[in-house]
Amino acid sequence: MVKRVEVMGFHRPLEDQTPGDVGLSLAEGKSLLNCVQQEFVVEQIERFCTSRRSCVDCGVQRRLHDSHCSELKTALGKVFYCRERWKACNCGADGSRYVSPLKNYLTEAITGELRWLHAELGATMPYRQVRRVMDLLLPSSGRDSHVTIRNHTVTVGKSIQHARPVRQWCEETKPNAELGIDVGYVRRARCNCKGSGKDNRADAGNQSSSIAVVVATVGQVGEQPRVWASAMPRTKRLNQEMTRFLEVSGYGDPSEVVVLTDGARDLVGVAHDLRYDSEWILDWAHIGRMLRRVDQAIAPLAYG
Repeated sequence: MVKRVEVMGFHRPLEDQTPGDVGLSLAEGKSLLNCVQQEFVVEQIERFCTSRRSCVDCGVQRRLHDSHCSELKTALGKVFYCRERWKACNCGADGSRYVSPLKNYLTEAITGELRWLHAELGATMPYRQVRRVMDLLLPSSGRDSHVTIRNHTVTVGKSIQHARPVRQWCEETKPNAELGIDVGYVRRARCNCKGSGKDNRADAGNQSSSIAVVVATVGQVGEQPRVWASAMPRTKRLNQEMTRFLEVSGYGDPSEVVVLTDGARDLVGVAHDLRYDSEWILDWAHIGRMLRRVDQAIAPLAYG
């Protein structure tokens, strides 16, 4: 089914044009997007309600009880639509006096995309600046203050924090062993004798100042773990050697082992490339390091 709707018209006079008149302006583009969103949402909701108007059991169309105008805040501006209530079918299949087709479809006055956009931008810049950026680039979604953006950011953050990590195993078949991996650095010692500075600098240009060593331990709780270490670069060969170490230790089945690692950047690829499930366990050292990175990122925005 194709439906054509005239959304809006644009006009440019032929006389006295300037380079700034070429193309749509930002304000015209935002108005166009909002008009298209308005027509799309109304048509989408009408088709959704029409497909559910008839009773599933007897096929009789439900009668209209009342309707009212509601607003929906989207990433492309605020739109208005008609929210209906129908009288329940006389056959008794509905189990209530009235039926609201949008009750479980539009549960909030804001879309999940706009809430995500608030949280995504609110996590990277001050809330007041987020509002200014969105007002500049997107159609207005209504009364979205910096407090609203902050609340959405905090809500999304709490949901992520309290979300349970994805597991491939069920609760009855938890892994038998844990593989803990960490990385350390063996740094090259320098001679502090007088006159050795030039030699140290010359050697430093030809040799690496440190060697990264990946250490892995595997074993069951209460038993002596097996230890494995390697100084080879973090490539596929490293993962192959670590997988071979697990197989030799008797843990070849991926469902028997879970990989435990901290938030170090050097270990993200190592844990991801293994065919075992992984879980992050942050210690206070890495948490403090991440907080310092956040502070360094937002300090220029907060203090200029």
